[in-house]
Amino acid sequence: VEGLSQVQAGFARGEWLGELVLLGPMRMRYLEALSVASSLSRVYTG
Repeated sequence: VEGLSQVQAGFARGEWLGELVLLGPMRMRYLEALSVASSLSRVYTG
């Protein structure tokens, strides 16, 4: 049971770390892609 709780704690910590590592860059890239797309559409339609 002790090992299981350790695994659960490590999983929770790893999940949080993975979320931080993955969502951070993904959110940045998403915002970047949005700004690039909006500027491109402005160029093409303008």
